[in-house]
Amino acid sequence: MNPTNTRRARSLCVMLATSGAACSILSVPPPPPPATNDRGYISRAVLATDIDSMFAMVERVHPNPYTVVSRDSVRRARDAIVAALPDSATSLTAWSSYARLVALIGDGHTSVQMPGQDINRFMRRGGQMFPTRTTATAGGALTVTTYRFGDSLLRRGDQLVSVNDRPVDSLLRAFATEIGGETQRWREAVAAQQFESLLLLNDVRPPFTAQVRSSGDATPRRLSVRAIGRDSLVAASLRASAASAPRMTSANFTYRQLPGGLAYMNLSSLAGDVGKFREDLDGMFRRLGSDSARALIIDLRSNGGGDTRLGDELLSHITTQAYRMSSAKLWKMSDEYRSYLRSRVHAPFNRLPIEKAFPTGRRLFSGPAGKIVRLDESPETHAPREPRFDGPVCVLIGAGTFSSAVDLSDAIKTYRLATLIGEETGGRANSFGEIYYFRTRATDYLVTVSSAQFVRASGDTTDHRGVVPDIEVHQSADDLRAGRDPVIERARECPPRAR
Repeated sequence: MNPTNTRRARSLCVMLATSGAACSILSVPPPPPPATNDRGYISRAVLATDIDSMFAMVERVHPNPYTVVSRDSVRRARDAIVAALPDSATSLTAWSSYARLVALIGDGHTSVQMPGQDINRFMRRGGQMFPTRTTATAGGALTVTTYRFGDSLLRRGDQLVSVNDRPVDSLLRAFATEIGGETQRWREAVAAQQFESLLLLNDVRPPFTAQVRSSGDATPRRLSVRAIGRDSLVAASLRASAASAPRMTSANFTYRQLPGGLAYMNLSSLAGDVGKFREDLDGMFRRLGSDSARALIIDLRSNGGGDTRLGDELLSHITTQAYRMSSAKLWKMSDEYRSYLRSRVHAPFNRLPIEKAFPTGRRLFSGPAGKIVRLDESPETHAPREPRFDGPVCVLIGAGTFSSAVDLSDAIKTYRLATLIGEETGGRANSFGEIYYFRTRATDYLVTVSSAQFVRASGDTTDHRGVVPDIEVHQSADDLRAGRDPVIERARECPPRAR
């Protein structure tokens, strides 16, 4: 899961025009890079000023930061967070304070990203972490998916009950308050997948003890758990990569055949170059044809989103029906975001007031800072692309489906383009996106802030749920332990598409 995706990169092109040719004179600047130096200990006074500067930027850029909580509530939370700061802290240990404040906004695209540079620096200096990867399974259990040592102390499917005598359910609730998200399900899913890093960032350090429950255990057993260092972590990651051998791989997806004439596509990301994704898709659909697949399963359960144009490319192979991925976009034009839009124009066009040459550009760049521009969208028929697949298509969704992957799922649900199976998406279709990046001055955290609000494909602004599947199926810890995926098993009976 990656909550930092911009969501709807396609709509950035409306500043110029709606054609792909107009988009070609735009670039996507990378997020500002981290500082290379260790900032050492930072005083409480400096941290407080840094927090206030950060949140002032969020207020300027975000279209409505007080949708979920009031301004007064946020200010009271700020005062409590600052009061709880130690006299001095490092950027590694101060992160959770910043993250909790921004997460109050309740927007998965507005958050303080984990300080990867600080975690890496800590590990290079001999630091150690908890040695598992985990996920949240049905019922909210924190379940081990990977144990990074070769012994059998912990197994896939084991449930963690406590770490260092702290109940895991209370740890997950606390960690979820540090994750930006529209739904509690998304926050808890991200907290579960990033559990080992969140332990570190919340100062839960080795030596580790854990209470663990395995299948059939009436009571948890207590274990001493060895921490893992950087070299062992790298070696474990390399072993995991070598053990994975899908039929076909691209930067965005893997593809393989399943028994019974089924094709399975694990589409893990909608981020990246559209042209390269188009080429990879063409290759996959050619392979799908040569495999004589009777049905296609597309898995979005771990897709954090990216660029909706990649969703359009996928749908062009399976439908000619008109659809839209949102009905409207309300885009806030702060000084910062207008500057960002201008920075996207390639030379020599960036020397010209090119935004004034197009009606939408004039709307975006005229008026005072803070102006909100409404851009309505109508259903469009996208050009069909060969090779086409006309058989049954089932799309798997869940708590890890977010951002543009939610938009894709919402279009599929609204226009009945395929059958959705699994759990309600972790992200909402009525939500925010189109992010602006900046770094905090004192702590050098990367912060993402939404600049736009989106209305779901149906146009229903009162529907605040995620995308609900047509067929609801959950995976339990026992399923995970046994290597079963009941969502895929249900998709084997993928019904014909509605015509």
